[in-house]
Amino acid sequence: MKHDVLIVGAGIAGMALGLALAQAGRRVQIVDARAAQPAERPPGGYEQRIYALSPANVAWLAQLRVWAAVDAARVVPVHDMRVFGDATLADLLPGRKAFPGGLLGLPGLPGLDRDKDRDTDTAAPRAGLLPGPRALRDDGLHLSAYNSGLAELCWIVEEGEIARVLQSALGFTSGLEVLRPVKPAALSQNPDGVELRLEDGRVLSADLLVACDGARSWVREAAGIATEVIEYNKTAVVANFHAERPHHNCAYQWFRREQVGGKVGGSEVGDGVLAWLPLPEGQVSMVWSVTDAHAAHLLQMDEGALAEAASAAGAHTLGAFTPAGRPAGFKLRNLRARSLIAPRVALAGDAAHVVHPLVGQGLNLGLGDVRALAQVLTAGRASQRDCGDFLTLRAYERSRKAAILEMHAITHGLERLFGSAHPAARAVRNIGLNLTARLPVLPRLIAQHATR
Repeated sequence: MKHDVLIVGAGIAGMALGLALAQAGRRVQIVDARAAQPAERPPGGYEQRIYALSPANVAWLAQLRVWAAVDAARVVPVHDMRVFGDATLADLLPGRKAFPGGLLGLPGLPGLDRDKDRDTDTAAPRAGLLPGPRALRDDGLHLSAYNSGLAELCWIVEEGEIARVLQSALGFTSGLEVLRPVKPAALSQNPDGVELRLEDGRVLSADLLVACDGARSWVREAAGIATEVIEYNKTAVVANFHAERPHHNCAYQWFRREQVGGKVGGSEVGDGVLAWLPLPEGQVSMVWSVTDAHAAHLLQMDEGALAEAASAAGAHTLGAFTPAGRPAGFKLRNLRARSLIAPRVALAGDAAHVVHPLVGQGLNLGLGDVRALAQVLTAGRASQRDCGDFLTLRAYERSRKAAILEMHAITHGLERLFGSAHPAARAVRNIGLNLTARLPVLPRLIAQHATR
């Protein structure tokens, strides 16, 4: 039987796309090399892989009738986010005398003249290049859902929880078949359709094949779509902790200068990005992106020492941390396919792009792909059209090109900007970050943009 769409990859993006197309009346087949895994929740804790879903993607999952099935006790809305550079304005602009006319000729700009009320914490040198409590109050960028007219900035949810509800929904959807575990062996792209031969000898056919099979996509390679890859030589260390103080649904992020390998007082430093995401029951999910050498040091620590290091790296903003699960490390890279389409083939999710996690938009970008693809395949007259038609695929690629290029530019640009140890770059990035926070309209626009 020939299907309208054949999806390779039963991850979150692949399952969501299959569900959306099947609910719209398309005949869909999903194949995956992995066997279905039972939904097992960590006892007394939460998974290592945590995602920040944008309100737009949550709304789409609600339209698919799956978000309501997510366990409400295992998700958290984020109402605020605090972002800090690796230097405060007090460090960079020590007083009015250095800028008698005000910074950039703007006299009286709020928060820039703080000599009269600097406390000892801000004035004193900081061990380990950490911001103190005063800096947490006055420096950095504050994104507020309330101030931006939003109900929330994003929702924090476990990968397994989203996969569980999607998998359950697939089982109750007509016009959709899931084959797993099966491995693809050969791809044939023909003028009137595509054929996928499996290792077990079966041949599947469809008008369109969609690659949702991850960063090392077999389909992408078989279709001859080239990629541009940047290896960051960095690792994201992830772990969950119990926090001493309530997080009040606030996420935190620090751009940091790190002591490689934990060397204290040495001159060998590297850049890092530390993020804390709020979890239920007062827990916090940490994503600490550092050089491979520093990551190896962190992963070799015992769990209690890592908890202390994670809390100290964020200036003990939420008090002491205690372990709530084992840590793990994930290599970081930037990957972008040179095209989202080939004859009878489309790429989506990690098969199309992988970005640095510093803005937490990887899954949102992938879900944006499948939302757009589902839209062009099911809207109006397109619902009667051949799914693999070139004009249809070009409409999909055009709809996603700007968003993908924008996210790659933002994440890669920030990684390079905050990775530079040059004093001028350090001054520019931190002054820019803190000035952005002091112009009321900009944080509101950033927050609204991030919720798409």
